[in-house]
Amino acid sequence: MLVDDKKLDEKFEAEYEKLRAEVKKPGILLAGATGVGKSSLVNMIFGLNTAVTGVGKTVTKQIDCFDSPASSVRIYASAGYETNESGDEKFFQDVIGMVKNPTQHEVNIIWYCVSCFGARVTDYDANAIREFSNAGCPVAVVLTKADKVSDDDVADLRKAVLDVAKVPVFETSCLLKEYNQINNLVDWSIEKLPSQLQFAFIAQQRCSFEQKRKRARIAIAEHVVGSGLIGISPIPFSDAPLLAANEITLMT
Repeated sequence: MLVDDKKLDEKFEAEYEKLRAEVKKPGILLAGATGVGKSSLVNMIFGLNTAVTGVGKTVTKQIDCFDSPASSVRIYASAGYETNESGDEKFFQDVIGMVKNPTQHEVNIIWYCVSCFGARVTDYDANAIREFSNAGCPVAVVLTKADKVSDDDVADLRKAVLDVAKVPVFETSCLLKEYNQINNLVDWSIEKLPSQLQFAFIAQQRCSFEQKRKRARIAIAEHVVGSGLIGISPIPFSDAPLLAANEITLMT
C-alpha cells in the first residue's frame, strides 16, 4: 500500500485547502423591494440559509456583503427600498453606483427580484432595471412567487418587464416546479460569468446537477490525459507517487 488512510486524508485536506484558497468567488448582487423573496432565492440556489438574513459586512448603507469561507460565492444584498421615500435616491447612488464604478467590491451578475404577488412593475422597479441594464453588468429579472398568481398575471408581468428593458426574465417559485425556471437562471448566470469564476458558482449551486456533471467530465478528461503522460515513464513504479498525487487532485 503506497499511502495509508491517515496520510491520504492529510494529502486530501491539504489539496482541498489549496484549491479553496485559489478559487475566485463571483460577486452576485441581489436587488429588489422589501419582501420579494431575495433570501428564499439564495437559499434555493445555493443552500445558504443565512445569506440574506444573517449579519453581513456593510459595504454602504444600502448594501451588505455576505461572504464566508464555507461559501464559494459572494452575495451583495441591497436594502429593500420604500417607494417615494428619501431612500430611493440613496439606493440609486449606492447600489447602481457600485455597479458602474466598482472599486474593491466587484459585481459580476445582477439578479433583480420582482414579486408576482404584487402583479405589477412599479416605476421604481422600471427605473432600477433600466439603470442596471445600462450599467454594463449582466442583469436578469427574477419573478418570484409565481405560484401565487394566475398564468395570465405572470405573462403580463413578464411583458411589462420586457417593455422596460430587453433583459432575460425567469419565473420562480419555492413550491411548484411548473413555475420554476431556476435551472434556466443558473445556466444563464454561468454563461455570463467570466470563465475563471464559473467553477466557484457551479460548485456552490445545488440546482443543476447537469452543470456539475459537465464540470466533472472536464476535470476527469484533464486528469486522464495527465495520468497517461505520467505512465509513459520507463522506470517501473517510478510513476506511482505521481499517479497518486494526480488522483488526489482529481478527487478534490
